[in-house]
Amino acid sequence: MASDFLIIMPLRILPLPLVPPLGPISLRSYAMKCGFQGDILDFNTIIFEDNIDSYHEIIQARIADWITDNPEAKVVGISVLFSGVFPRAIEIARLIKRVKPAINVVFGGIHPTLHHREILENYEDVDLAVIGEGEERFVDILRCYVRGESSPDLLTNGVALRRNGEVVIRERTTYSDRRSINDFGVTAYDCVDYEKYHTPDMDSWYNPRNKPIVCAAPVLTSRSCPYVCNFCSIHAVHGPRSTFRYRSSDDILDELKFLYYEKGINYFYIVDDCANGNKRNALEIYSKIANSGMDISLEFQNGLRISALDEEVIDAMVAAGMVRGGLAIESGSEYIRNKVVGKMLHEDKIYEVCEYFGRRHPHVWLIAFFIIGLPEETEETLDDTARMIGKLDRVYPIINIAIPTPGTKLWNQCVADNLLLFPAENAWRECFVFGTDRSNLSWCMSELNLVSKTFVLQPYNLDLDTLHRRYRAFIDIGQERLKHIKFELLKFPIPRRTTIGYSP
Repeated sequence: MASDFLIIMPLRILPLPLVPPLGPISLRSYAMKCGFQGDILDFNTIIFEDNIDSYHEIIQARIADWITDNPEAKVVGISVLFSGVFPRAIEIARLIKRVKPAINVVFGGIHPTLHHREILENYEDVDLAVIGEGEERFVDILRCYVRGESSPDLLTNGVALRRNGEVVIRERTTYSDRRSINDFGVTAYDCVDYEKYHTPDMDSWYNPRNKPIVCAAPVLTSRSCPYVCNFCSIHAVHGPRSTFRYRSSDDILDELKFLYYEKGINYFYIVDDCANGNKRNALEIYSKIANSGMDISLEFQNGLRISALDEEVIDAMVAAGMVRGGLAIESGSEYIRNKVVGKMLHEDKIYEVCEYFGRRHPHVWLIAFFIIGLPEETEETLDDTARMIGKLDRVYPIINIAIPTPGTKLWNQCVADNLLLFPAENAWRECFVFGTDRSNLSWCMSELNLVSKTFVLQPYNLDLDTLHRRYRAFIDIGQERLKHIKFELLKFPIPRRTTIGYSP
């Protein structure tokens, strides 16, 4: 059966990790539920180091072949999740229009959510951009351009488009609520060849269950975030804190069971921005997973909310299969962490949570996320972070550089106080590589117009040379700790799986 649409994933800018594209999978799943047929073309499973020299020929041939095989198709979506892939997304849009000018090219993801006006005003090969969450808006676009059920003039609530030579912005005004998010149903994962996402580095992963890992499959249990950190753009994409909502625990369990029993997947990324933001729902989800009989591993990638972790929640997550998790600490400085970032997190709670993991679940690999270089950073606040990293000696610290993103309090502050170290008006079209030496750029950054910077904002009372020196010292600490931490953790046996007596 011919397809109505195609969703394309451009080649990423970092070689690893190679992960199935949850956003396009979710869009395709919901579109098919609404009666459309579609495909996903992920160039990350096609372009590799040994054929990167033929990159242009490969993508041109693949796009031309798909359009030839689906002559009636009228919509191609391109996922521009992060700004780094934007230059490649634009090139793909041009190739599509070269093969079939009448096809409608739609951009979606974080980057077009933040920069839809600039994209449509400057690139005629892009016809529409989805602002925020994509499932319902993408189906609206398909209903309009594939079925002709409505006029483009009726596209509303989160769509930017070009009409009669003018860019029209229909800003996002509402988001899916706790009812409508569950209308998306169980995600259809049947379109994915998971073996294509297996990479050699998986052989050296932290794998305390010692089970063969096909790949790490991403799973989303909630959307938005009930907290407001000054650097985070999550609310621009998934709605304000009041729209924080959990998906159906039964749908999540059905997805995991399909992937586990039908696809042989036993390692999962929980990719929520705040997977434990609501205790009741967290306990419901992870207790059902723990009681399901599946022997799986869970990694919480994006930073668990420490203030919302207690012994009951931790025990449920570990019983469900947690082997690695990120803790969103942000800074060892109480002032930076709470007054600047807005975490409302006392350091005693940080030590309490880490101590409990170490005592009760010593096999779990904890990662601590820190941000340095915020406008208020000083040598004293960096000393506070260094002291905390030293005390958390069983935790692997990951040091992130403060990067202001449009739509955040941090961005507004940096623009107002002239702290940006790059031209704000052109940043949306560049491919920035933060904290990376050009001599160490990966093969998949080939031919991109890269702007390599270590720091992109100037703190009020800290010179960049000092900041760079301290940054390198933090990185060295992390690398030294990484050499032995995994092997230390493997000394602790995985406890036998137990069921949890919990009822919502």
